[in-house]
Amino acid sequence: VSPTTPTLPGIGIVIPSTTTKDVETIVSKGANSLWPEGWAEEVGLQGMLEGAGIVLLQREVPDSVNDMVIRRVSDLKIRGKGPVLVVDLGGKGGGFTLPDGVGRDTVDWVTGNEGSFMGGFGSRLNSMKDRRDLTSHGDDVVGWIRRMGECDGVDLIDFNSPQHVGEETDLEIIKKEMRGAGLKAGAVCLRYPKTMIRGALTNPDPVIRKEAVRLTKDACRIAKELGCQEVVVWSAYDGYDYTIACDYGKLWDWVVEGFKEVCDEHPDVKVSLEFKPTDENTRFFIVPSTGAALNLCRDVDRDNFGLTLDFGHCLMAGENPAQSAFMAAREGKLFGIQLNDGYSRLAAEDGMMFGSVHPLMSLEFVMVLRQFDYRGHVYFDTFPHNEDPKLEAERNVKVFKRMWEWGREMEERGIKGARESMDVMKVMKIVDKVVYGKSD
Repeated sequence: VSPTTPTLPGIGIVIPSTTTKDVETIVSKGANSLWPEGWAEEVGLQGMLEGAGIVLLQREVPDSVNDMVIRRVSDLKIRGKGPVLVVDLGGKGGGFTLPDGVGRDTVDWVTGNEGSFMGGFGSRLNSMKDRRDLTSHGDDVVGWIRRMGECDGVDLIDFNSPQHVGEETDLEIIKKEMRGAGLKAGAVCLRYPKTMIRGALTNPDPVIRKEAVRLTKDACRIAKELGCQEVVVWSAYDGYDYTIACDYGKLWDWVVEGFKEVCDEHPDVKVSLEFKPTDENTRFFIVPSTGAALNLCRDVDRDNFGLTLDFGHCLMAGENPAQSAFMAAREGKLFGIQLNDGYSRLAAEDGMMFGSVHPLMSLEFVMVLRQFDYRGHVYFDTFPHNEDPKLEAERNVKVFKRMWEWGREMEERGIKGARESMDVMKVMKIVDKVVYGKSD
């Protein structure tokens, strides 16, 4: 701390360890908490940032302080003047969520507990409807938000539109409740109404197709107002039930045209398709696989159009979810992920806890995320009808973080070379050691 900035609250001293990779820290009282009102102007923060080569943020510092610094660094970078921004995730638990409207490319380096920085962890809001005997919160969107706020490790909420948030929703109330619960919006997920059962973007009636596009555009508007700028489209109705019953080319073209129109009107929103190969409402989805979804991305041909991969949907399609994630990430189209697990008997979607049925497949999925430095948020789309949804959500976060650390340790033990040489026994030896704690 410079002598010219004596009003900063304290000084921290970092001492590298001579025996481990860790460090010891000595922090004077108040360094992490006693930030006075108006401190930024008092110390001349703007000038300090303009003259800085590197800025380090820590989780121990209050969020309001970090948010202010991040916003100002982001503004400087837009003007080509910004310093290198480093986020240290050591110390205080939990994730590190960027303030509303700030892109992830503002952060140049992440250190410390790398698994904590994704873009946050979200869980299915409708899960908060279940097990009413375990909560005193109301059985409505406000009550579900408040209950979600009690889940340790959950930072974000993905809202369904128009069911949770729509044209008539007072978004100021939603934002107030999120602030009170310590949560932020992760994405807006489109759920077309059942009146579109013959098709939303693929309906033979152009009036209904136009309405589906309008609803999708409105979801983009809501996302921006909530500060998340991500829209995930899963349609229960865009497909067909019988062979020889539709013109595949027309259905495909209508989907392409619809997404182009949405993406062009909202270029600042990431719009992603969440494919599901089959559903009780549509036996064959018009986009039935990851490969088909990537073909759709090429035809839509918009930078802000990509995919949100649902682990269970990939299983239902007979895919290895890790390979699906690899394919999407390699094309730069892995915008989001929805994690769960299931037996997928008779193409059923079980929505079980992440890693509970296919633990090694789940681990490999996380390894692919590490490989491509995934920085989107992690959303758990599970159905804890009989379990405590709070405990279930917390366990999902813990399992993901544990697998993220397993992935790191496997990299250190040479998993990359073993996979490249397709040495299955060496791969299994590393898995046995890292996952099961067993050696020869």
